Amino acid sequence: MLFPGSDFDLRGILAPDDVDDQSPIRTEYLRIVPHVLDLARDFGVELSAESQLNVSLLMRSMEVIDRYFDDIQDASQATVFLKNVLLVLASVPGVRTIQSTNLPQEVLNSLVVLREVLLRQGTLPDFLKTVQEVCLLSRKMRTMKDTRQYINAALHEGELAADLLLLSIDLDEPSKKFSDYLRFAVGTGTLVDHLFDFEDDYHNHQTVLPPNITNRSFMMATLVKRAIYLFSLHPNKNRALGYLSMSGRYSESSV
Repeated sequence: MLFPGSDFDLRGILAPDDVDDQSPIRTEYLRIVPHVLDLARDFGVELSAESQLNVSLLMRSMEVIDRYFDDIQDASQATVFLKNVLLVLASVPGVRTIQSTNLPQEVLNSLVVLREVLLRQGTLPDFLKTVQEVCLLSRKMRTMKDTRQYINAALHEGELAADLLLLSIDLDEPSKKFSDYLRFAVGTGTLVDHLFDFEDDYHNHQTVLPPNITNRSFMMATLVKRAIYLFSLHPNKNRALGYLSMSGRYSESSV
């Protein structure tokens, strides 16, 4: 993930009383929320308390989905899992048929709360459309053999993730500079993640692109160019240096 560490604590959010088996949220997801808030302030955008909570709920849901999805090795099973995620998000509130998806209870709990947030925001249709784009892109990336195509896809994957984040935020005065910067920054951070995970993804058959020196060099060259661009556009240069020095996967969690 893109954003470095902080003391903001999301543990306990979306931990239903009737579920004893809630897994702890991974550190990289805990770190995102406060840095989104800081980035927004840097661009003169103050997020409401409701928007801050919505971002927290979104991060919880994304963490849960990513964790379960990453454990699925079989491509067909991964497709079924993602289809079920979309089915729950698109289902009518209160309808019990979502139990037939056979999703883990932790995933169901997170998705149901997220759906309520998006319904209140009026952004559920756009959110579903963007999630479908992410799912389609992720599947295509598994078979991409061209390095530049793979890099562009990874960057776009991050931009779509930023779009999901922006859909959970209710901005009284939308800032295009903030939105554009966030999309570019998350796209860059996503490529960092792919670079760090390159070896594992290759061995787990999540990419057919070999993690050799040539492919890594292409990724690094792209990241250097984007890092310079991010720094040049950030209104707070000192904070920008902090983001760039610790972006991607951080510290003890090997994020």
